[in-house]
Amino acid sequence: MLFYYLSLRLKQFLRFYRFSDIHPLIGIPVTLILFAFGSALLFEKVPMPEWLYLIATLGAVMELQGEKTNAYLRQMLSQVNFFKAKLGENLLILLPFIGIMVWKHAWIQIALTIALVVPYSWFSVKMPKPKLKAMRTPFAPYAFEHNMVFRSVSMMYVGYVLLLITGVVVQNFYVFLAPFFLLLFFTIVTYGLPEEPYYIWVYRTGANKFLLRKLKTLVINYLITFSLFALLGAVFYTSQLPMIALSFAVGLLCMIGCLFIKYHFYPSAIVIQISQMLFFALTVSCLASPLMLPAVVLFLIFSYFRARRNLKYILKC
Repeated sequence: MLFYYLSLRLKQFLRFYRFSDIHPLIGIPVTLILFAFGSALLFEKVPMPEWLYLIATLGAVMELQGEKTNAYLRQMLSQVNFFKAKLGENLLILLPFIGIMVWKHAWIQIALTIALVVPYSWFSVKMPKPKLKAMRTPFAPYAFEHNMVFRSVSMMYVGYVLLLITGVVVQNFYVFLAPFFLLLFFTIVTYGLPEEPYYIWVYRTGANKFLLRKLKTLVINYLITFSLFALLGAVFYTSQLPMIALSFAVGLLCMIGCLFIKYHFYPSAIVIQISQMLFFALTVSCLASPLMLPAVVLFLIFSYFRARRNLKYILKC
């Protein structure tokens, strides 16, 4: 029973990527890379990282509980069997976190995590949170990509603001810079979700005007999203102002490129996502090596003309 239940939960995990229109072969490696990078950054740049990581681990275990699944299991299983099933699932969730703790030799935190998760598995209560699907956003109604990421990962926006403030308080530039690129990545992911052709055709305009309208919307919403990062950086990190300005410009360039890539390869979601991830990595690498910038600009121009050509077949113009 335990192994059958765990296999079902793993299938649900894979289905999460498919429902988000992200191929698991892309989503899982990207998730692991981001997880490892975020964990390493936390341990290197944040005070008392072992205890903060312990809190983050317990929060992840509680957040990943399935309310409907737990309710169904309680109806189908005895309390003892429910405990066994949930204990196996929760320990499976803990594996990557414990792997990081072993790497950092956080033995006390490992023991405390297991000691807390074992009794918690008897109840397996999910952390309550407000329903935010209909919440208002600071973006225009037709900017569905930005509205989607704002509602689907709303806690990421909260974490983004808190980490920016933490970076200012502790005067650690890396803590301040990390949430910018993390939120930038999640925003780019939504541009990998191709809409139905009807939502392109309904604009009843030419390919150039369509792309310019999407570009105008992107720039406005980009400024809304990351204005706090630029403002706090300009005020509290004046010595790092060139790096902040460069990161801000690279992020905007990356967003514009991913917009063109979306309609360049539309409607093939898997090709769009792979191309956007490669372009994201290439553009961010410009921070370390400005010599890559000409290649990024050339590809951006090429992708624009291919996107315009592709849109002409949909818009019939």
